[in-house]
Amino acid sequence: MQKLYSLLIIIVFVLVGCHSKSEKEYFDSADVNAKAKNYSEVVKEYDLLAKDYPKGDLTCKGLFESAKIYHSLLIPNLTKVESLKKAVEYYKRVSDDFEGKPEAEQSLFMIGFVQANELNQLDTAKSTYETFIKKYPNSQLINSVKLELNNLGKTPDEILQSQTVQK
Repeated sequence: MQKLYSLLIIIVFVLVGCHSKSEKEYFDSADVNAKAKNYSEVVKEYDLLAKDYPKGDLTCKGLFESAKIYHSLLIPNLTKVESLKKAVEYYKRVSDDFEGKPEAEQSLFMIGFVQANELNQLDTAKSTYETFIKKYPNSQLINSVKLELNNLGKTPDEILQSQTVQK
């Protein structure tokens, strides 16, 4: 009887220890960390959210927030390029895994934007923008995408000069 009682206690501890948070608990915890500017912890919470709820309603929003955190260079001990590449990685997760959500469309645009304007990956950015046009031809961002495509590789002065010539 003592062995059975001990076994039940162990099972209870294992079950309690394996209990994961709800989507909302992960999201709320990330929000508390964001307010405290603990951005590394925010990303960790969103990663755990995505692991436990890969298609959850809040997962898309959490991964999009992680992308913005990396894009804003808020994670310490990462170089600018490392952080921007992580931003693209998170934007891709949102774009690929949450098709049909507004964040997916925004993420695909942001991938091209980061590639073109911050990582100077012009060929990759061109491909990303062309994918955007095919995937979201009626998007509110379509004019911005076309503008980005038309100005790939140009300096701000060259862009201004070409606009002056067109007028």
